[in-house]
Amino acid sequence: MTVSISKQAFAILDRRDGTANGQIHLQDIASIDTDGKAGISDTEAAQAGLDPKLFKDDIQKLNQALKEFKDFDPTQVIFVSPTSISSKPPEKPTAIVTPQPTAHPEPPKQAPDPALFSAAETKELTGRYGLHETQSPINQGFTLLTEATGWKHENALYTLDAHAASIQATAKKYNINPQVLGAVLYDEIRHVKPTESVAIAMGKAKTFGLAQLGNPELVRQGYFDKDLSSLIKNGAYDQDIQRLKQAGKVPSNVQPRSLTPTQLRGYLNPDQVLGRFSQVLKDKGREYLLNASNNIDTLGGQLARIRKEQGISPADSLNTGSFQDEHQIARVVVFHNGRLDYAPKILAYMKIPELSQAIMGNYIGP
Repeated sequence: MTVSISKQAFAILDRRDGTANGQIHLQDIASIDTDGKAGISDTEAAQAGLDPKLFKDDIQKLNQALKEFKDFDPTQVIFVSPTSISSKPPEKPTAIVTPQPTAHPEPPKQAPDPALFSAAETKELTGRYGLHETQSPINQGFTLLTEATGWKHENALYTLDAHAASIQATAKKYNINPQVLGAVLYDEIRHVKPTESVAIAMGKAKTFGLAQLGNPELVRQGYFDKDLSSLIKNGAYDQDIQRLKQAGKVPSNVQPRSLTPTQLRGYLNPDQVLGRFSQVLKDKGREYLLNASNNIDTLGGQLARIRKEQGISPADSLNTGSFQDEHQIARVVVFHNGRLDYAPKILAYMKIPELSQAIMGNYIGP
């Protein structure tokens, strides 16, 4: 039996286990069937990264394969990659079927997934930094709903293509792999809600623009430092510093109005700093972030800041190539989103061929 699935579907399934070795076993496909009903539903397909609308034909073919090979050992049914490293045109993936042996061999050990964190790392990231392991069930539902909307995939790629020059310039400025920038932007663009413009107009939105960044990140990056210097000298933070003095968190000899913006950020978190801002000043940050080039640059600054805070050298451009390289990317990107389950998505998106085309300004559409 020949199973002809698309190159895009194969790439998504191939990287689900983190190895991307050019092979898909029947057990990999069966693992998508989380409800055990011997078929891949649209919801299960979306959770596996296969948009039910974009990959409708592929899902049907995979379901057919599950039925045809149900009596075989799932570890012995392999789908060969549709791509070829030779100059020959790619061949259709062929299912290589081996009869079920009388004794099952030990399955080969899988390489560790660079997108996953050890128990110690999870404790550090959730305890020390306040990150979350997963989305809440409600947010997971919203995410699946938005990811199942087929046109968002193409829209995200066209948007990245339109801003390819800014992505490449930002990548060079901060020495960051443009694939990382592109993957984060791809994810955020796909999840923009139709009501976002209304929320912005009503002043309810907290994050803005392509990368969904907010004023707290601008505070961290020093965008407001001139305004902040004036606020400090005018005594806007006197009460905050006095309160911290009484709690023993600020030395008694510190003079509030002599602090630099950097020193103030050492005592107050971004939200506390923003608490003394006028609405005009907050609107200034919002308008800055609604400019696409500014937004992309701020994302680059955010990833560079996190890279430094995680003890990763600025000379490390967050390229792929080894477990360590990709695990460092995982440790950085989770801080953008605040969830540990964000890393697998970003590392997977980085391997989408069309994304590479889009961030170079070469995307031509489906």
